[in-house]
Amino acid sequence: MKDRIVPLITAAQAFPEMEARAVATRGRIWLSFRVFDAATKLQTDAAIDAAGGDDWAALIAARARDGVDVRIQVADFDPIAAPKLHGAAWASLRRLAEAASHDEAPPRFEAMASLHPARFGPLVAWAFAPIARREIRSIRDEFGATAHEKLPGFERAASRLAPRIHPASHHQKIAIFDDAAIVGGLDVDERRWDTPDHDRPSPETWRDVTLLVEGAPAAKVAETFTDLWNRSVDSEARFIEPLEASGGLRTPTRINSTKRLPEDVAFSIVRTRSEASNGLFSFGPKTVEKGILEEKLEAICRARDFLYIETQFLRSAKIADALVDAARRARDLELVIVLPFAPERFAFDGRRDRAMRHAEALQSSALERITRAFGDRCAALSPAKPQRADSEDGFTAYGAGIVYVHSKVLLADDDLAIIGSANLNDRSLSWDTEVAAVWRDCEGVRRLRERLAESWLGGGAVGDLARVATWRAAAEANAAKTPLERDGFLLPHDGRRAASIARRSWFLPDALF
Repeated sequence: MKDRIVPLITAAQAFPEMEARAVATRGRIWLSFRVFDAATKLQTDAAIDAAGGDDWAALIAARARDGVDVRIQVADFDPIAAPKLHGAAWASLRRLAEAASHDEAPPRFEAMASLHPARFGPLVAWAFAPIARREIRSIRDEFGATAHEKLPGFERAASRLAPRIHPASHHQKIAIFDDAAIVGGLDVDERRWDTPDHDRPSPETWRDVTLLVEGAPAAKVAETFTDLWNRSVDSEARFIEPLEASGGLRTPTRINSTKRLPEDVAFSIVRTRSEASNGLFSFGPKTVEKGILEEKLEAICRARDFLYIETQFLRSAKIADALVDAARRARDLELVIVLPFAPERFAFDGRRDRAMRHAEALQSSALERITRAFGDRCAALSPAKPQRADSEDGFTAYGAGIVYVHSKVLLADDDLAIIGSANLNDRSLSWDTEVAAVWRDCEGVRRLRERLAESWLGGGAVGDLARVATWRAAAEANAAKTPLERDGFLLPHDGRRAASIARRSWFLPDALF
């Protein structure tokens, strides 16, 4: 198959593409996501017809019945530190098992919930034991008698005097269909569905960017899937639950690794990978691969004219340092940053706890340093819907409900694009399992920049889209208008509400955020 790379913006483009590939594939469907809800509704008639049902579980079971090699890996989470995410991962596996059990001869396919092996060291676990016990009581109050059923491993972890919390997760998002793959920042569940119009209530908006790749680039993505799959099969950190008896799920087995492809300058895959640290005082994992951080730092260092960053978080001091240095070194370099007005948990869940305060302190500091270094060569922008806010929107800015940005994109000088699952925070760049594509194609990257600009600015941009002045003028013009009069979505970033709670905690490592 000829090499091909196609950017997909929002789930309205990515989900139908994934469904079409799943329907057409004859060899394999390999999925690895932080969140993969098998009950997510299908969007296309062709997928619904092929599934004989209306959700991803039905489609997966139907394709397994056709003889397709199906392997599904969802990230598992600590049952004490993240009980809702942990429960959701296992609920997804149960839905897959249920879909497979409907036939007299159920299809057999492999699926697992994979827990990152890193955990608190013994002395750290003892220090946090009082907090863990409070969480355990809260979880038992919320889940009651169903805690054991919905949260595998919870009772075993809760019975320890000092529970060894798992602080990291497998955060990558990969889908492979024969010789095609999708890699980026988008997970699969109903929350992630959104269109380029962003006309849903603000808590349901979800801006994301992924790449569809075919040929040799897809083979590189498959190598990454195989690596984590095999490591997870071998790991003793997974919580095991006998799902085989309730359906057609098979115990996961190793994939026979194939010969690795040579590196390609035009397209490469880089990762963040960590492993458990055995220290008594260890708070998190030991980083063993930091390719994403290295590529982003190099891209920032080499940029001379224009940097475009679209990110959910900007909390990394290393990234901030690199941008400050770049601003001083390259006097013609300009920077556009697009990020949400506030984190999801702050804006929509009302979180104001110590962790959120620390996270906002990191981001406020990074943004202040970067914007001061660049001066008028930087525009920090955030999106809101071009319509008046209503009660369903909750958090608002400039009189409108916000659009939530989840993308992880960095473009440098139209020379390269880095698109993947890693945010610009130390957690993504050193702890969690992350994957990003590095795409070097001047024409392709230029077209992507123009598509991103068009999707944000609509018809309101006048001027060179590779100049900060164009982006700033469009955002400031929107700020002076009522929501219904605006062109596109972008406005000057105003993070004062989130920054108002910023406060660093001396005992919390930055990599936790």
